Amino acid sequence: MTKNEIRTCVMAALALIALALPLGRAVRAQDVPMKVKGGHELGETADQFFGEGHEKELLSKCASGDFKGLKKPTKHLAKVYCADLTGTRQKAVDGKRVEYKVPGDTKELRKETFTFDHGHLVKVEIAYVEQSAQSNDEGKKFDDILTGVKAAYGPPTGESTKTIQNAYSLNYILHKDVWVAAHAAVIVEEQPAPDASIVVTAYTREEYDESLKTANPLE
Repeated sequence: MTKNEIRTCVMAALALIALALPLGRAVRAQDVPMKVKGGHELGETADQFFGEGHEKELLSKCASGDFKGLKKPTKHLAKVYCADLTGTRQKAVDGKRVEYKVPGDTKELRKETFTFDHGHLVKVEIAYVEQSAQSNDEGKKFDDILTGVKAAYGPPTGESTKTIQNAYSLNYILHKDVWVAAHAAVIVEEQPAPDASIVVTAYTREEYDESLKTANPLE
């Protein structure tokens, strides 16, 4: 496997993965689709997830063990990446709870995490760096992301805010909007500094209900 081949495969795997928000007219909350970009779907089996698309191609390249043409440091990183990807797939297929983290799009300052439990994809989380002076005004604005989700799903089924103080003792309001449907749920929320971010999370309904049970009662 040449250096260009592994770069192409890795970049493909790290390509934009986001919630597949339908454009055009808004839909009712109970009609929220469970699809995620890349042809995957909330609730699908881990075997399906890793047996299709970019993950399938990457696993195939890793299985070949052909790292010829790569310099030693790059070859080492490729082997570590392959071992981690293969191990994550095996745990997911075996039914263990495991997270598959994808660095995401560096231009959009975004990271993605896929969570598997009992052999199924149960949660997809996309964390964007929030636009601020600390991030040199790069990143996303909460209102922009919220507007896009509302355009797709209509008004949220729940909204809340929480006031906190930043390092300069100034009040800062964190927003959280929730869409809950019969088979899925979507949450858009702000996370506080120092790693200020906007997190968009899609859950299967069972995973969402379970997250409410395990939430910190003091929050």
